[in-house]
Amino acid sequence: MRAMAIRGGGGLLPVFAMDEGNRTDYYFDMKGIKILRLCARILLGFIEECLGIPL
Repeated sequence: MRAMAIRGGGGLLPVFAMDEGNRTDYYFDMKGIKILRLCARILLGFIEECLGIPL
């Protein structure tokens, strides 16, 4: 599984078809530690580039 995903593919599943049997297909999944590591790797450089100063 990716770090973040909507199990049913986002807008591919019709909203009105959701019921108790398939409710989890509509959930948003996020792996917190993977997102934290990704942000730590990318965000600092992004902020430095935007501000034009090293952090």
